[in-house]
Amino acid sequence: MVAIVTLGVGLANGAFTGFPKGYDAFGHMSKIKFLVDYFPNTDWNHEWYSGQYFSEASFPPLLHYLGAALVGWLGFSSGGALLAIAAASFVVIGCGLYGFVRVAGGGRVAGLVAAFLLVASSAYWAYVVETGLYPRILGMAFLSLFAFFAVLYFTRRSTALLVATVLSLAATLSSHLLLGAVGIALAILLVAVQPISLGQRLVEAVKVFALFTAQVTLPA
Repeated sequence: MVAIVTLGVGLANGAFTGFPKGYDAFGHMSKIKFLVDYFPNTDWNHEWYSGQYFSEASFPPLLHYLGAALVGWLGFSSGGALLAIAAASFVVIGCGLYGFVRVAGGGRVAGLVAAFLLVASSAYWAYVVETGLYPRILGMAFLSLFAFFAVLYFTRRSTALLVATVLSLAATLSSHLLLGAVGIALAILLVAVQPISLGQRLVEAVKVFALFTAQVTLPA
């Protein structure tokens, strides 16, 4: 239901149709096209300014690599890739919020209310239709997944949920650094409020951040 409503609103307000909206759309499309045209020799972007590293003074590159994969492998246009990522991200954000609230103890109705209040916010849709903050939108999607997986892990501990929690946090940081910082703060908070001993809290923190550090420092 959350996904259907989100897609319906996005199609109605033009967020997921036509040419990508927002001030930053052209810049992100140009980076996607650069990756498609020059991959794998893409570390140095000779098309920006007088040349610079691909992600220098910019957002982390996950959005652009994901967009390039949609263009190169599935035949999307650069603009179509941005719209597809935005639509999928908004669906994940709404569903992730619903899942987080429901698992955290709010119940099904509370989860739906939270998700629909978000979908009803004009400020929420402004990320697409006005400013075009596509990396932030993707980062919000991974952050919502992280929050959902994290609270689920602390209620139903399993290795699979721990790995999903860590990977979603790493993906958040690979999309938007500020949202990644929010995710790290949330991880610390969730560990701190657990009804377990200090030693167990330290163990949980070490498990999460050891896996996270290993994931983000592995060589490409």
